Amino acid sequence: MHDESLRLLILMPRCAAFIHCFRIVFASTAIFAAASRADIHAATVAVSLDAVADPTSNFIAYWSEGICQLNMTYPGTTRQPFWNTQNLSQTYNNNFDFFPNDSVMKFGNFTYDDASLVGGSGSATITGLTLGIERDPLNANYVNGSWLSFTTELQSYSGSVTVANGAVTGINLTANYNSVGYFGSVPANGSGTFSIAGNAFQVSATADNAFFGNYDPAMEWDWSGVISSVTTTPPPVYAADFDGNGYIDGADLSQWKLGMGIASGATKNQGDANDDGAVDGADFLTWQREFGLGTPPALAAASSVPEPAAATLLAFALASLALRRRR
Repeated sequence: MHDESLRLLILMPRCAAFIHCFRIVFASTAIFAAASRADIHAATVAVSLDAVADPTSNFIAYWSEGICQLNMTYPGTTRQPFWNTQNLSQTYNNNFDFFPNDSVMKFGNFTYDDASLVGGSGSATITGLTLGIERDPLNANYVNGSWLSFTTELQSYSGSVTVANGAVTGINLTANYNSVGYFGSVPANGSGTFSIAGNAFQVSATADNAFFGNYDPAMEWDWSGVISSVTTTPPPVYAADFDGNGYIDGADLSQWKLGMGIASGATKNQGDANDDGAVDGADFLTWQREFGLGTPPALAAASSVPEPAAATLLAFALASLALRRRR
């Protein structure tokens, strides 16, 4: 009887430790279940429209019946003067360089709210736009084209972006603007549209001026091209992306399980989410918070939720670890 009582006294602290660990895991599992139903958002995301244009990008001015194109330079120079649309062997003003920055175009920036994204991917509405056709609105010294004294007055805009893993992969934008200033020495007040569809941009405008009166055809310009790159927000880096594939799912949990118990020198690939060199419950909690982020397939995301049995096994693992440390 004495021996039996002694054995119970010894086991009671161990059982208490097990129950305590089980309560922690059970509570953490409840938190995970809630987190898996909610999306974590970065609120407003800014995207800079700093574009590298395709060489076939061009500018056509119907008033002068001339065209400027990135891959049409005056022989022996890097300048893109006006070429006669009817006879491309003729140029207007060979000292003229319409694209002073060559293929670089800085149109401004826009913002979107990622509240509609799931796991950093999907479609989001553009919520703000700072637009510059002639000049970069973020840098007064930067000129997109040759119309040095023109300014852009944004009137309205609408559009959306396609996002994959936090990076913008497509833009659908239409904006209306007014251009005020001079075309060369001729005063002109124009209005037009700026649009991006996927990676193709289009700028158009018509202008009235007192100098030419009822000149026919009207002063018009048409600027188009393909954006070969756009500066966007980089894809997010997740602390619990243990397998490095850009999304958090059951595979990352498997990585953590393999490294569970390493006390020092652990790497992220082994399950160390907080860079403390150990793989423990804190790293598991990070995985819980980030589960579902990134771009996992929908079915994989649904099947990666741990079953209650898995949570029970985890409780036993943590309890055993606690017992080993107590001994």
